[in-house]
Formats: sequence, C-alpha cells, structure tokens
Amino acid sequence: MSSRSRTVHLVQSLYPLILGLILVCGLLWVLAPRAVVEAQASGPKLSLTAGLERAASSEEPIALLDHAAAITRTIVARYNMLWQDDLVVGEGAIPGNAIHITVTDSAHDVVATGTTTDGTCPWCGPDGYYLELPDGVLYPGNTVTVNWGEGFVDAVEVVSMTGYPDPSTDVVTGTAPAEGWLWAFVERVGGWDRYDIGDVEVDASGVYTLDLDSEGWDIQYGDEFHIYYQAPNGHQVEYWFWLPAPELWIEKENTPGAPVPGGTQLYRIRYGNGGNGDAENVVISDTLPLSTTYAGDSSGFSVYDMGDTVTWTLGTVPRGAEGEFYVALALSTELTAGGGLESNCATITTTTPGDPDWENNGSCSGGMEVGEGDSGLWVNKNVHPGDPHPGQRFYYEIDYGTEGPAANGPAWLTDTLPLSTTYEGGNEEYGWGALWTEVVTTGGQFVLYAPAGIPGDMGGRIRLALRLDEEVPIGTRLENRVEITAATDANPDNNWDVNDDARVSEPRYDLRTDKWFGHGAVVPGGYAAYGVQYENKGNVLTHAWLTDTLPAGTSFDRAWRWSPEGDQPVEPYAVSEEQVVFDLGFVEVGEGDIFDIRLDISPEISPETPLENCATVGPEPESKACATVTVFEAGHPNLYVDKRVDNYNPGNDWLNYQIDVRNYGDVTVEGVRITDTYPLSTTFHGNWGHNFWEGIDLVSHNEGTRELVWELDRLDPGWSTGINFSVQLQEPQERLRWYTNTVEIDVPPDEAYADDNQDVEVTFSGGEVDWVDVRVYGSRIWGDVPEGPITVTTESAWTAMEWGGRFDWDAPHPILPGQVITVEAGAGREPVVIEVPEPFDADASSIADEVWGQVDRLDGEWLEVSLDGGPSVEVQTDASGYFTATFFDVPRGGRGEVRYRTDVDYARVTFHRGFQSPDLILEVNYGNDGVDGNYPPGHTVWITVTDSDGEFKATNVVTTAAWPWWGWSTGFSTNHSPWSLE
Repeated sequence: MSSRSRTVHLVQSLYPLILGLILVCGLLWVLAPRAVVEAQASGPKLSLTAGLERAASSEEPIALLDHAAAITRTIVARYNMLWQDDLVVGEGAIPGNAIHITVTDSAHDVVATGTTTDGTCPWCGPDGYYLELPDGVLYPGNTVTVNWGEGFVDAVEVVSMTGYPDPSTDVVTGTAPAEGWLWAFVERVGGWDRYDIGDVEVDASGVYTLDLDSEGWDIQYGDEFHIYYQAPNGHQVEYWFWLPAPELWIEKENTPGAPVPGGTQLYRIRYGNGGNGDAENVVISDTLPLSTTYAGDSSGFSVYDMGDTVTWTLGTVPRGAEGEFYVALALSTELTAGGGLESNCATITTTTPGDPDWENNGSCSGGMEVGEGDSGLWVNKNVHPGDPHPGQRFYYEIDYGTEGPAANGPAWLTDTLPLSTTYEGGNEEYGWGALWTEVVTTGGQFVLYAPAGIPGDMGGRIRLALRLDEEVPIGTRLENRVEITAATDANPDNNWDVNDDARVSEPRYDLRTDKWFGHGAVVPGGYAAYGVQYENKGNVLTHAWLTDTLPAGTSFDRAWRWSPEGDQPVEPYAVSEEQVVFDLGFVEVGEGDIFDIRLDISPEISPETPLENCATVGPEPESKACATVTVFEAGHPNLYVDKRVDNYNPGNDWLNYQIDVRNYGDVTVEGVRITDTYPLSTTFHGNWGHNFWEGIDLVSHNEGTRELVWELDRLDPGWSTGINFSVQLQEPQERLRWYTNTVEIDVPPDEAYADDNQDVEVTFSGGEVDWVDVRVYGSRIWGDVPEGPITVTTESAWTAMEWGGRFDWDAPHPILPGQVITVEAGAGREPVVIEVPEPFDADASSIADEVWGQVDRLDGEWLEVSLDGGPSVEVQTDASGYFTATFFDVPRGGRGEVRYRTDVDYARVTFHRGFQSPDLILEVNYGNDGVDGNYPPGHTVWITVTDSDGEFKATNVVTTAAWPWWGWSTGFSTNHSPWSLE
C-alpha cells in the first residue's frame, strides 16, 4: 500500500536532539523525492511514507514521535455525504489476533463496536483489516479506537469535512480542519478513470480548494470525490462525496411460448438506476410491433396508450433501485403461422441530467416466429412437510403454468387455505413474481391476479408459508384447494387441484447440512475457506447447533455470512484446537442459512496433505457433511477455473453460464486471461457480467471460433471471482443435442497444479420423453413428452396418441416386476425402454410403525416412502436392495407407496409401489351392499350384519386373495360372494 509518512523510531532519551534534528530532517524532506504507490481505485488509500511527516506546525513531529511504537499500525475512518457506508480500514494487523474496534461519542459513550481480523481488507495486503459499521456511526466528533492486541491500541477522531464540486468551473471547494493537510482523488462513476491530487493545504479559515480545471479534469455529473484528512500518528479520515447522477438502464425480453394469431404475447421489461443519484420524472416508452395492440400490463404505474406507442410514468427512481413488469400485446388475426413478428423496443428517460451511458437506455426484444395452437392453464399443489405439527409453520408449493405456445390471461389464482391455518407470507420461486399482484391474503383465502396474463410454454411455483393453530388434534387431515382461471383457457379441466396429503402429526426433528470448499491460499502458512449450509427439514422449530471439525494442521480464524450490506461476522459459541461450535439459535421449519468458515493452515504442514473439513448439525438425529482440498507447495500461483450452467431446462431459449475463477496459491498473477469456447448452434449477444472488485474486461470475441476472452488485472492469493454470460440457442426446441462448452485459464510458468486450469461443461437438451411414471402391480402409465405422437407398449398391449404434452394410460393388464415398457415420442429416435425392478416388495406394520421391502438388487439407492395423508421419508437401500422406513405412526390399515426414481434413456422414470398395513379394516359400500378390506392372502373372513337393535340381517364368508384392481394388493370383497339371509 502507498503511504505519505513513516516516522523515524526514536526513544524518549533522544528528545534533547529533537530541535536540531527538526531543521536537518526538514531540509531532507524538501530535497527527498517521495514516490506514492496508489492503492486500488475502489478502496481507501492508506498513507505511509519513508521519511518524516510534513508538519502543519512545529508540534506535529513531536506528537508523531511520541507514538513511534504504533506508527506502522494505521486507521482510516470513512463516511460519506449521506452518512452511509461507514467503515474502518487499516494496516498492522497481527496474524491470529482479533482486532477490536470501538466508536465513542464526545461524551465517551460507546455508540458501536465490532471485531475483525487480518486479511479482511481485499486491497491492503496480508496485514490489512476491514470492518463495516452501521450507517451514521462515524459522525464528526466521534472517536474510533482500534485495539490490535498485544498492547497496541490507538485512536483517531472523526473530523468534519464537506465538498462542493462545480461542473461549470471544474473546481471543488469544501471545509476541513483549519491548517490541516489533505490528499484526494476523483474518479468517474464505475471507476474507469481517476486522478490523484496530493498535498492539499486547508487555509486558516478551514477552506480547501481543488482546481481540477488546471489539472485537465472535466467534472461531470456522477463523478466521485474522496478527500483524506491526514490525522496524527499516520491515521486518516476519509470523506466521500459525489455529484449525483442517474444511470438508467432497461432490458426488453421475449417470454417463452410463441405469438399465435388472435392471441396475446407477453414481454418482460426490466429497468433500474445504477447511478449515484436519483432519477426524476422517469418515463418508459414501448414502441409496439406491427399487427399488435396494447392489452394490459402488471406494472401498477400510470399508463398512456397512444396506439403504436405505450408510455408508463414511473416518477422518481432512486439510486440502486430496480424493477420489472410484464406487458401483454394483443395479436392480429391476420398474422400467419410461420411468419414473423417484429422486435418490440422500449426506452427509458429522465429529466435529471448526467446519465453517462445512453446506450443502455433502450432495448429490443428481438423478433419471433409466429406459431399456432391453443393453450391452457394448469395447476397442482404439494405440501412440505406432509406432517405439520400444531403451532408450527409449514408450506404449500403451488406449481402452475401453460400448456401450449399462446399466453393466457388476464388470470386469477385462488387458494382456499385449510381450516385452522394462518397465512404468513409467500413468494414466487421461479422468477415470475412480477406477473402477480396480491389481492386477498386474509379470511382463509390467498388470491393473486395476473393482469397481463401468463406466458405460453412456461411453469412457475408459488410458495406459501402457513401457521397451524395450536389446538388442532393429531391425526387431522388438512385439505387445500387451488384454482387458476382465465377466459382464454382452451382446457379448463386441469385448472384446479385439491391437496389433502397433510396430516397433523407428532413432532419430528430433522436437520440437514452441506459443506463445500470455497477459496483460499491453500499452501503451508496460508488459509482455506469452506462454505456450510444447514436447513430444518423437520416439522418443528428447532434450536440447532453446528459443530465444525477442523482438519489436522489447521486452526479456526473466523466465520461470516454474506448480506447485501456486507459480510456479517458469525461468532462461534466455543472454539478448541479440534472443533468450533456454533449456536444457530432457533431454526424455523423449512428455513436455514449459509455461512463461510476460514481456517488458517499451519506453516509446518506438508504439501499434498488433504484437508477434510466436516460439519455436523444437531441435536439428534445429526446430519454430517464434509469437503476436502489439497495443500500445495508454497511459492507458486495455483489458478483454477470451473464452469456450470444455471437454471436450464429443455426447451429454454438461453444457456446461462457461470465461470468460477480462483487462485489457490500464494503468488499474485498479473494479466490473467480466461478463454471460453461456447457451443455450436448458439449465439453470443454481448450479455455478460462479473462480481470482481478489480478490473476485468472482455478483450475479444471471435464469432468464427466462438471464443470469448476476458482479462483480469490481477489475481492475488486466495482471491476468487465469477463471470456470468448467456448464449442464445438457435434451435431451442431441438432434442437429443449436446451443447459443449470449454473454458481455460492461463497456466503461469510456475503453476503449482495445472490439471484444474480447464473445464468442460456439457448441457443436454433433453430426450424425446421428459418423464414417465409407472404404477407397479397396477395398470397406470403416465408422463410428459415435448412433441407427439406418443406410443406406449407393454408386454401385452399398446396405445398411440397423436398429441404431445401430458399423457395418461391404463393398460388392460397389471404391470408386474420384470416386465418391459417402451415409450416412444416425436421422431422415435431414442425410445425409452423401461424394465420394472424385480423384485419390488413393500410391506407395512401398524404395530412396528415401519415399512420395509426389497427393490431389485439396488446398491445404496435412495427411495421415497410416503404414507397417505402423512409424511414422506427418504431411505437408502443396502447392497441387496433391502430397505426399512420408520414412521412415528403407521395407522391401522395405513396405506402409502414406495417411489424409486431413476434415469432411463434420457427420461426420468418413477416407479410407484403401493403398500398397506395388513390390519382387518372394513370398508362398507352402501351403494352395492359391499364390504371390502385388505388382509394377507389365504385367510377366511366371516362377516355378520346386524341392525341397531342387534337383530341378525345377513352373513357372508370370503377368502382373502390377490386383487389386481387394488394395485395387486391382497384382501377380500363381497362383490363376488352373495349374502346369506339365514
């Protein structure tokens, strides 16, 4: 880091020589060149120089010499013009020591405290520290005291400063402590250009002037100014201000589906203000394509329809604000399938001056091919957990969407909540929240309205949080009904769903955890940072504890969680050489969190040592997860790159890639290049971003070779960052296609490990069949295909359907273990050939409260076992396919099913096997005078009927056997045995 001053260490015994030395040192100061090495532009500039500090008065050198023991430990206190983003940063941290920071007011009352450690400042070097404080804490007159440990304590007073830039004269004037010294820098918004000014003297009246015009700098709206006051002992106070300017942006996107003559087409509009000032009188204008008219939108803003143009009046858009909404356009019946619909373009404007980038104030969606066909809405519902406990939270997931290319709407979604529940909140989990407006959330109903409608060929999910009343009896079944409606729906038969799977149950504790390696300088004497996640999968609020077991040769440094306001420390409950224990507090049902744990690596550890870090969350039953990283030799860089696709589903128009870049070594690499070769049959439109605090540029794009090259200014030890970009599929509906993407990062000459400097990501566009479900010992086969026709063949029958989408068929004969089912769809290039597992056994006992059985010879595969109206549990088979699932209560005659999911020929296949506890339960049917029941085979059942007075009416004798129409379970029925009246 750069510095303005480093005082000479003198002991008090030399004070008699000070007066003479002042003259000599003053002359040396004038003659000596002082090179200033600047800090990173985005961070505060620390000021330490070799030589004596230039003094504003003859007393200042003496004051500095009195604090010589602490001169290498510095404090910078920063606040800004809005009294926000307060932070303390500096150097001189002692490795392994906690740094305690206290802010007191003029009355010496504590107004804020915080703790940090070395290495927390990304631009300060290994002995740097960094701590964000609540807004308004660093107020003039307050004092910041830093305790580095081992007796090193110092303080700096927050001084009052102001700044007033004038873009007409290119001069900044302001106030600061009289006769003090400042240095400053100014930069364009976004940090792409910067100018430094040193040795600015404040006059006797407390006024300073920065004449940027004479320095060749043209002050523009949005410019940011950082003024550093040189406080005693080498400390500084930074005041940050700016000439506010908005930076509006807008994006216009097509939604899934296709425009259909006479239908509607939805477009998404996203907008925001990325500047440092508010934007006033903001207006969005949408120029409509030919053959379209405005039909509605979900914005909630005032809208003016001028026929070929629609405008929305947004008012003021604050700095940092973002929003989105959907607009629906009605399509002319004169459009023809196979033809084109022109691009839809939108612009955003403001009367506030200073927007530095007008190129992103307009956006077009791109044209679309006109399709054909009807479209309908669908909805279904699931509950989690399925065994809610009285007084506790639980959730319903509402899955909804459209079948077919055309949009539907306006649409209403009405959810009738179960009795004895209270709505606590909800959210759209698949990114479609801007479609909906809440209308009703009380009185036992949850009602949403989508004024623009629902796009074609899409699916969404709404998650509702409910609270079950305290007094609901155990065993109560909860019924929930949801309905989605639109006047344009071509198939209203699947517009509603009733879920009665939830059954009020006894408390069940189930905490889960996960662990992964994040980043670090993984060398002897370095560090390793791991991520950990926990979640409450039970049905009751639980006080949770997490125990992190440290690898040999490491020690705990700190833990933190990310938040939009900055990293927040996570304080451990207890720390030892082997473990760190965290008190997670009370974790709500279905909730959890993610945080990071940093471990210091011993300098004595040997290279190639694996560091396995494990986390266990409890109380009982405990969940454990581990992650491992290998230590490499010190003195080398160790670059790493990884690639993944986010949120792709077959049929999507875009592939969204995330590239992770890290330096696991302990040597900085300058000018790091990442080269990505994106897949064939895709197009890059310039959509990319990153989360790096340093400079990063897309330096080249070769459309012929499909290569994108980014360059990072530098990658320091332990640093990590991410690059995201999108490519558009040229044939998004094409199945059985593999999209291969390769990425490489530079291999420096002294790279520690080069095998992870490249990665390949292959994305599959899906098979001709998406999924198939099979009812074993029953006859039902159902599933979903993107394109028809569909042919389903069993060993004894077949059926054919001309349409695509969902299908459902009852075979004429039972589907037994060992049989083969073939499903073909579309062109039939890749039939799905399904062999039913053999054996597939499932038994249940209401006495033992267990379900057990065997599925094929599966080795360590996961099964889902669920009770009708009760909970579901996941169990793992042993090496021979045997499994056992234990429940709190399997009721007499309790039914359910075992589900085994696997992938077959690029389709997800689920086998369903029913079970029932073999208790003597009678089911009486008054309509046909029948009595049925489940029971093991080979037993005789005597049935006697009497009236309310006990008078004999009839008898029947039946034998228990297998009944195919009951899913091949066993039991008895009087339907084929006449009643005897004697």
